[in-house]
Amino acid sequence: MRILAILAFCLMPFSYSFAADYAPAGKPVQSSWLDDMGCDWGLGADRDSVLGEENIVDDVFNGAFGWKDELTDDDRFSMPVNFGAYHWWLIDTAGIGNGGYGAAGLRGTYAWYTLISPSYELDDDRSIGGYIFFLGRDGDNYRSFYSRKFWFLDGYVSFTDSEFGTLKAGLVRTKFGLENYLGFFGSAPYFDGFIYDSDYGFSWERTTEFSDDVSLETVLQYFIHDGEWNGSLANHDSESVVGLSERNTFVARVAPTFKLSGGGTLTAGMAALAGEIDSDVPGFASGHRAAWGAHFDYEKDRWQLRGQILQLFGKVVPTRFASGGPSNRITSFTTEAGYTVGPITYRGMFTQSHDSNPNGRQTIWSAGAVVKVTPSVNLYLEYSDFTVDGHATSGDFPIIQGVQTVVHWQF
Repeated sequence: MRILAILAFCLMPFSYSFAADYAPAGKPVQSSWLDDMGCDWGLGADRDSVLGEENIVDDVFNGAFGWKDELTDDDRFSMPVNFGAYHWWLIDTAGIGNGGYGAAGLRGTYAWYTLISPSYELDDDRSIGGYIFFLGRDGDNYRSFYSRKFWFLDGYVSFTDSEFGTLKAGLVRTKFGLENYLGFFGSAPYFDGFIYDSDYGFSWERTTEFSDDVSLETVLQYFIHDGEWNGSLANHDSESVVGLSERNTFVARVAPTFKLSGGGTLTAGMAALAGEIDSDVPGFASGHRAAWGAHFDYEKDRWQLRGQILQLFGKVVPTRFASGGPSNRITSFTTEAGYTVGPITYRGMFTQSHDSNPNGRQTIWSAGAVVKVTPSVNLYLEYSDFTVDGHATSGDFPIIQGVQTVVHWQF
C-alpha cells in the first residue's frame, strides 16, 4: 500500500498527459565505485527508498548476481560489474506519432548496459585500471546516423597516482559541461553534442585538496578523433552528419568546490574547447570550432540548484536542426532545481539553445519526480516539452510534448 500511495501522489500532477524525450540522461542506480569513477548522475545515493534497504526485489537480483562479489574480494585487485536497463514509455500529446514503448525511430528498450571497472593497486599511492560502459538496444538504432544497435560510452585504461592525478587513454567522455541531470530528459547542450560526447584520445584529471573546505578539479584533454556518435540528434553536431568528423580537439576545465559556512556545497567551473572539423560533404568546407562554458552546482540539505551556459563558434553542420542553415554561433544554457523528500526527488529544468547566422531556437522544459523504489530501482515521472522556433524552412514545430515514464534498474 505504501508504494501505491506514493505512486498515486506522484502521478496526480501529470494525469492529463503522458510523453517522453528522445535522449535521457538519467542516473544509473548509485554505488560508491560508480561515484568514484565520475558517474554521479545527479541523484544522491543516500536517499531513502520506498521498499527500504532490505527488500525482496533486490534480494532476488543480488542472489542471482551474487557471483559478482567474488570479483572484488581481493586486497589489491577488484573488478566491479553492473548490469542495468532503461525502460521508457510515453503517450504523445502533440499528435506527431511518438507514443508507445520508446518513440518513433527509437522503438524498443531504450538501452541495456553493462559497466565493468577493473582496478589493481600497485602500492598505497598508485593504481592501474580501466572502465567499460557498453550499451545496446533491442529495437531501432540509437540514432538515425549511427548504423549499429550497440555502442560504448566509455572504453579506456587508466593510471592513477595520488600526487599526479589520473591519466586515461582510449574512448573517453569530454569534460566540457555539466553531464548530469536530476531527471531523465536531456538538455539543449546534450542534444547539441556538448556533453555525453565520447571521443578517442587522452585525459588528465586531478583534484587538489587545499583544505577541508576547498578543492579544485583540473582537466586537460586531447582527442585525436571523434567517437562517431553522441547524444545529439541528426543535424545538431558534426558527429550527427555522415561525411563530417571532429579531429584534434583540445579541452581544458577548472572547477573549484567550496564547502560553505551555512552547510551547503558550491561547485563553480569554467571550460574551453578548440578543434578541427573535417568535411567530405560537397559544398561544406572543413574548418575549426571553438567553445567556452561556465557552470555551477549548489547543494544544501534537500535542495540542489544547477546551471550552465555554453557557447560555440564555427560552422559545425551544413543545415542546423534548429535554424535550417549553417549557423556559426550556438549559445546554450540550462537551469535546474531539485528538492528531495524521503524517496522522492522533485525536479524542474528549463533549457534553450540559440542559433545565429541564420537564427533559430530550440526550447526544452521538463518537470516531474524521481522515486527511488529500492536502492537498485528508480522510477521517473516527468512532463516534457521540446520545441523548435524560427526554423528557416519549417517554422515552429514540436519534437516531444507530454508525460514520460521510465523504469531504470541496475544490479
